[in-house]
Amino acid sequence: MIRRLLPLFCAIALALAPHAGAAKRGAKKTTPTATAPRKKEPPQAYPAELDEAALPAIAAGSALVVDAESGQVLFDFNADEPRQVASTQKLLTALIVAEAGDLESRVRVEPIDTLTEPTKLYLKPGEIYRRSDLLRILLVKSMNDVARCLARDNAGS
Repeated sequence: MIRRLLPLFCAIALALAPHAGAAKRGAKKTTPTATAPRKKEPPQAYPAELDEAALPAIAAGSALVVDAESGQVLFDFNADEPRQVASTQKLLTALIVAEAGDLESRVRVEPIDTLTEPTKLYLKPGEIYRRSDLLRILLVKSMNDVARCLARDNAGS
């Protein structure tokens, strides 16, 4: 089942890609300088065997579609462009926790789990949650303290 969810996790990561390096509200936007590397333009034509009307428009700064079974790259656009990894790491944490299973088990929040910034659910040390509830919060709200709690519970630190 998890193998079937992998494309969903990848799609979520790609959807978050344009926001990963977004400027904070109120910050001045800068324009690229002449020395900045040029990004590839999106492909103008798709292979003949694909129906162009069925393909979604790409709004992300980068995209990568990989066949989960073979590892073959099916499509890439600015795939080598450096991106911040915070949300991707949280998605991988969620995938690892989901693969480990035992989602009905209880997780106790430890003091170390609360030492995260900037996005927090404000978990309190000693509180107990089901793993499935924490996993749902991580996937929907992307809270750092929840990610840390799940990672510690799964891997021990």
